Parts: sequence; C-alpha cells; structure tokens
Amino acid sequence: PLMEFAGRENLAPDEAEAYARAACGPAADSIPALLDAARRTDGRARRCMMNQALAGVGADGRRVAETSGTPLAVVTGADDPFVERSALLSVGYASLWRGKVHVMAGCGHAPFLDMPAEFNELLDFFLADISS
Repeated sequence: PLMEFAGRENLAPDEAEAYARAACGPAADSIPALLDAARRTDGRARRCMMNQALAGVGADGRRVAETSGTPLAVVTGADDPFVERSALLSVGYASLWRGKVHVMAGCGHAPFLDMPAEFNELLDFFLADISS
C-alpha cells in the first residue's frame, strides 16, 4: 500500500506516518521534522505529483539517461520500498559514473538519510571524478 499512499490525496494520520517512515527510514525517528512534514503535506501535491508522473508529463528520465553525455551517478538503497531496482539496472545509461548503479546495502528510499557518511563519501568521489 505504500505506493498507493504516494499518490493519495487524503491519508489518515497512521498512513501518513507509515509513508514517512518508509520514505525516510530510521531518520524519521531521529529527525522529527520529517514526520511532521509528511503529516502537513497538502495531499493535492502528492496526488498531482503521482498523476503527472503516471501520465508521462515532464522529461522522459529514461531517454535522458540513455542519451545524455552528462556524467550520471545513480545511487539507490538495497531495501527501497518505492523504486524497482531492476528498472534502474535495465537502463542503457549513456554516461553512468563508474559504469554501475550504486546499491547501498542497509538503505531504503533515502540513502543520504540512512547512511549519510557513506552517501556523502560516494558523492565526494563522484564530484571529484567529474571535476578532473
């Protein structure tokens, strides 16, 4: 039901909390503002975002990734409840940094929150590589 919550306009308080915990992982407990933000979010924003994504509005991310020469770092959590890892791995990236999708073990949807030191180290390496 988590993906359903992502696009539903009205969430009960327990549903908003479950959605925030799935999106933010353990950080939801250590950063109370994350849960507060999930509870306060105008449900029309969730509904609009999901409807637009499902309708294909905006840039075709797959096409951009497959045709752009701009270096692209793709980082995902091994336990992400929202993103299908096989979909990320099936893209024919034109300029994938280090030639791989970086899957962070022990992370969910937000590796930068779940393991900030490790994520930032990876980001630092990426920035150093593309700066040289």
